[in-house]
Amino acid sequence: MTSATDLAELVTFERLRDQVTLADVFQDVPDDTAPPVVIVGDMEWDPFTDDPDEVDKRITLRIVTVTAGDERAPCLAIVDEVEAALRGYDVTRDGWRLRYLAPDSDAALIGDDSGYHGTTSIEIVALRQD
Repeated sequence: MTSATDLAELVTFERLRDQVTLADVFQDVPDDTAPPVVIVGDMEWDPFTDDPDEVDKRITLRIVTVTAGDERAPCLAIVDEVEAALRGYDVTRDGWRLRYLAPDSDAALIGDDSGYHGTTSIEIVALRQD
């Protein structure tokens, strides 16, 4: 059985790869890849109950956007594409139903002023379909 977290990472990557047009999407960015890039990043998860047999999960996944240059607009445009691709997405696959809830995003100047760094956090409800 595919785990909820493995499937959420894969489905998110595939969805972003197919929907984001302004940047390349990666799970692991190859060395020397220049921005703009979107990265399927950190993940946290919790079961819905304290039952040790609980398989349903609430997953928080962070999507990172990196752009170069001194303009915030390119980063915001990519973050908007990421949000549009995931907001309300609902898919059943490999015995799981994944429901994507409203994303929360931000964009900040990178410390050396070389570009912008955006973070989109999305909550995914993963329900086992038996």
